[in-house]
Amino acid sequence: MDNKILSNFLIISTLLLINLAVYGYRKREIPGARYFGYLILAMVIHTLSYAMELTASTVEGMFFWIRMEYIGASFYPFFLILFVREYTDDTKLFNNIIVKIMGIENLFTLLLVFTSKYHTFYYKSLGVDNTYGFNTLAIEKGVWYNIHAIILMFSFIYALVIFIKNYMNSKGVFKKRIGFMIAGFSIPMVTFFIYFLGFGPAYIDLCPFAYLLMSAMGIFGFFNYSTLFYVPINHSMILDSMDQAVFVVDNDDFIVSCNRNSKIYFKSLEKIKLGEGIENIMELKSYDIVDGLVCKIDERTLKFKIIDEKKHNGRIFVITDITEQELRKRQLEIFANEDSLTGLYNRRCFMEKINDSREGVFAILDIDHFKRINDNYGHFQGDTVLNVFARKLKRNFSEYTVCRYGGEEFALYTEHKNVNQVYKGLENFRKSVAKEDYPFAITFSAGISFYNEGNVNEGILKADEKLYEAKNDGRNCVKF
Repeated sequence: MDNKILSNFLIISTLLLINLAVYGYRKREIPGARYFGYLILAMVIHTLSYAMELTASTVEGMFFWIRMEYIGASFYPFFLILFVREYTDDTKLFNNIIVKIMGIENLFTLLLVFTSKYHTFYYKSLGVDNTYGFNTLAIEKGVWYNIHAIILMFSFIYALVIFIKNYMNSKGVFKKRIGFMIAGFSIPMVTFFIYFLGFGPAYIDLCPFAYLLMSAMGIFGFFNYSTLFYVPINHSMILDSMDQAVFVVDNDDFIVSCNRNSKIYFKSLEKIKLGEGIENIMELKSYDIVDGLVCKIDERTLKFKIIDEKKHNGRIFVITDITEQELRKRQLEIFANEDSLTGLYNRRCFMEKINDSREGVFAILDIDHFKRINDNYGHFQGDTVLNVFARKLKRNFSEYTVCRYGGEEFALYTEHKNVNQVYKGLENFRKSVAKEDYPFAITFSAGISFYNEGNVNEGILKADEKLYEAKNDGRNCVKF
């Protein structure tokens, strides 16, 4: 066995792996492609460094290159899990917290390898073996070496199980794509098992050699079946495409996922990390969030819909911006209930309110000789008179229900005063209107009547009679 041949073999494998890493980087917008690129880059570092280790002749030289290998190899579990999660859109087992813990373990492994001269956690001993006619690094495995190897084996098994599960549920070209992933990752997985269990050549790391076949298969799959395009649209893309704000919480109200719009509606989400509690959303602190809640946040009116996902042990919050709907609704209410000229209640709304009352006092007011105002000064001035009169009427009778009854007629009613009190109020108002400094004299006549539940119409007719009585008596007076 010639170490230079083996080293050249690994350099060829490195070149193929670089092609895969570049491909993954170029396709990084595809779910999983970015982490696939990182994983392959880790293999590049491992493979090239191991090629250099095989040509080294001293323990110091070999140990230097083994440390370089672990800059990539330490992070296999981390990048493999991240790739599988995004590629298959499966985050059930490995949530963000577990992935972070795995990343810390991988980083700790790298630290132990770089400091292994000072402890025996990773390597109990390092030596040189010349069994194959060239020097290889003879290692005795430490406790952490076995722990890290078990984590890597578990990561491989997890990836294979998820791939097989998706393979069984896929059809057509998607089945072929996931099939290539199963075949490609099975090669280094089986090779690593053989190496770790000691069935292969002693002190020869078989994994970098397996990458040659894996990379060749990967290149074939990518260019013939677009293997990386397994989940071209995942749940994150779907959520981000929605007009509503959406965030998902688990049973403990920890935020599991949120879309782009949720961070627009709730600015504090920009600073909140996944895994933190929903109570950290500052904009919602003053609200008891229930299904159907409508609240105003900043300039938006938002409506909440809460979907209980008992099967998945969580809840989905879908928040819709109904600002424009509420504005249109308010405008329709205004059109339906208010007089467009004066802003007072219109006759229809006024009658609904008076019919709902039990008893009270009703009054009809009519601006005297209003036709003369329109004829002499024009309709614009006539509208101005109606507006000024309406504002003054509303201001003086703020405790009453006031409306524009029709044309130059206005009406009001109250449930809290008697006829004499209403009469005194209208009489004082009549005198003040007559004193107003208009470009022309304005007076009004009014009729007042008491009504009770069941005879509202009778009360209105009586007030109308009193109004005509006031007009017949020369106008500018109040009758009851």
